[in-house]
Amino acid sequence: MIERLGREVDLSNNTRLRALHFKFINFGEDEDLTWILKIISQVTSSRMNELVFHISVRRVEDLKVLDWGALSNILEKSLFSTSLQRVHFIIDGGLWPKKAESYIRRSLRYFDVRGTLFVDCPERG
Repeated sequence: MIERLGREVDLSNNTRLRALHFKFINFGEDEDLTWILKIISQVTSSRMNELVFHISVRRVEDLKVLDWGALSNILEKSLFSTSLQRVHFIIDGGLWPKKAESYIRRSLRYFDVRGTLFVDCPERG
């Protein structure tokens, strides 16, 4: 059902969109996360400055379900690439949050070098 979001949600008319938050995204081997790429590629706002992903990851390998190269290309070539000040990942779950952080930083190196990539791994209490 969630995959339908990419087909049914259209953000192209939101020309003043400043932030986009994705919450409760489960990264797992059976997940299809192409809908995320479709939604982000629809953004036509040149004012967007924040993109936040709150993700659940059990294993670092689960991060491979997202096409990180495509995500990076979409973000780098978007209308909002120059206004984007923060690409933020909040990682929940898993035993190896630092490895997950490292994977994300390698995958989105352009934003890491620019200082606009933020990765938080809050400890579970």
